[in-house]
Amino acid sequence: IAFSYVMQMEMDLRNLAVAGGTLPKNLTFLGLDYSQNDFYVDSDGKKANYPHYYRKSEEKLGKLQARLAKKQNGSSNYKKLQAKIQKLHAKIKNQRNDFLQQESTRLVRKYDVIVVEDIDLRAMGGALKFGKNLHDNGFGMFRIMLAYKLEQKGSCLVKVDRWFASTKTCSHCGHVQKVNLDERTYVCEECGFTIDRDWNAAINIREEGKRIFLDYFKTLIEEKQAAALRDAMEANLASIDAELQRIEARNGGDGGRLDMLRTQREQLDVQLAALETELLAAQSALEAAGAQQAALNEQTAQLRAELAAKDAERSGAETSIAQLEALAEAMAGDREQKLQLIEDCNAQIAALREQQ
Repeated sequence: IAFSYVMQMEMDLRNLAVAGGTLPKNLTFLGLDYSQNDFYVDSDGKKANYPHYYRKSEEKLGKLQARLAKKQNGSSNYKKLQAKIQKLHAKIKNQRNDFLQQESTRLVRKYDVIVVEDIDLRAMGGALKFGKNLHDNGFGMFRIMLAYKLEQKGSCLVKVDRWFASTKTCSHCGHVQKVNLDERTYVCEECGFTIDRDWNAAINIREEGKRIFLDYFKTLIEEKQAAALRDAMEANLASIDAELQRIEARNGGDGGRLDMLRTQREQLDVQLAALETELLAAQSALEAAGAQQAALNEQTAQLRAELAAKDAERSGAETSIAQLEALAEAMAGDREQKLQLIEDCNAQIAALREQQ
């Protein structure tokens, strides 16, 4: 039997996710934050530097399409220009696919678990400012490639909740603050930590992925097992239906066989309905857990804000105490000087009296 690191990793992570436990120290995580200009920024601060193939060919495409609009529809020149445009589109598609394949393979070979945000790419693609860039870089296809390549490696692509405050949270102290879209540098109001906005978000995405990885992987395994079982049951139902049709086509030749198949089909229908109910219950539980996690994140942010306020109050109180202590020391020094002055005056008075 062949053995490899991938097989060992798959067995270890699957057993760990199902049975529970702590993450191995040598397990490498990478967080990716989507970027319009750079395709992504990872948790190590590196950028993908996507070449933007469509943008580079956009001017040439525009000229070809303008020439095409002047040709007679259906003419030989029209068909030649149409073939050139199709060829250019195919070239852009192949360039994009080649980049995504190479980049996803490189990341999967280097890291064990990759974490991304579960952003709504369809909604982003509908925006006037984001649509063309989003369709040009193919980030959705990139996530699909990462998912099946990590699955082949024995791991999974982790998607954190789209409402997770990755951009607003300081990756250094955990403070949450409002960040405007035009602010490209994150400056923490609490600890003063300064970092690139997308890099900060990628670090937070990676840390959140570490926290939820085992539960996420366990849920993914259970969903795939349930889907496989459902597919097998549906295949059995299809085979039973085919057998029923064959027997009925023979004018009900074997009544006992027909009744037995009908009974089996009814039992499979009941099992399939129960399985679908369990799947719906699991999905509801997962959604409830997500809502609970969002509430916990909000409570954590509030507690951190309260703690920061208390720290500020304590710092102010310590400053006031230090000022009072300094004032007391100054007053004590001033008192000693006055006492010394009084003693000097008394000595001078005593000396004058002796002279008299």
